[in-house]
Amino acid sequence: MTNVTERVRLARLGKTVGVDYVSFEPITAFRALPNTRADDLGQKLSANAIQKIATLKEAKRKWDRVHSLVEQAATQAESREVFLRQCRRAAEDVSRVLEQAGFRSLADTADQLPSVIKRPGSINARLGGMREVVGALYTAIDRTESRIVRDERDRAAD
Repeated sequence: MTNVTERVRLARLGKTVGVDYVSFEPITAFRALPNTRADDLGQKLSANAIQKIATLKEAKRKWDRVHSLVEQAATQAESREVFLRQCRRAAEDVSRVLEQAGFRSLADTADQLPSVIKRPGSINARLGGMREVVGALYTAIDRTESRIVRDERDRAAD
């Protein structure tokens, strides 16, 4: 997967930057993330909030790799097991990062992926479950970032 700067550049050119994991439609625009920069908030974030957001950004970057591996496993049948093995290892790494930072519920969500990969059933059913877990963690990380910023804003207003 390309880095964020490259994806933004490609989106501006109208090129496909990814595939929507729900509808399988090509994504031609960069998905806007919650704005968490302190200067854009009109306030300074505490050191604790900055560290939490940095951890979430790192986890999201690593989760992008997991998402890429899931999609590669879906499209390349001949090397599917290799991608699933790498995906399981990468998901465990994301879970470890989140748990060490104190985001236990997010770590639990990331821990669901290895169990979905190992469960019996057709590969299409497993891939569908894997895509659901990927989407659920993206949503949970975005919500957590927003909650951290909102809590900082409330704390500054008091």
